[in-house]
Amino acid sequence: MKTSAPSLIGRPPTLSSEQKLVVRRLLSQGRSVASLAREFATSRQTILRAKKSPERGARDRND
Repeated sequence: MKTSAPSLIGRPPTLSSEQKLVVRRLLSQGRSVASLAREFATSRQTILRAKKSPERGARDRND
């Protein structure tokens, strides 16, 4: 019987939570999506998803 913690299923995330925060900060400072995609060695779509994703704890603030 397996007792270890469940592992994630699917593709691993390209950007960590910390990297997503950095991406959002740099975008707010005027950096382009394409330049960040090159810097983080990922696609423009991934950068756009990071821009769109809610900040950590955003769902908890709906009270």
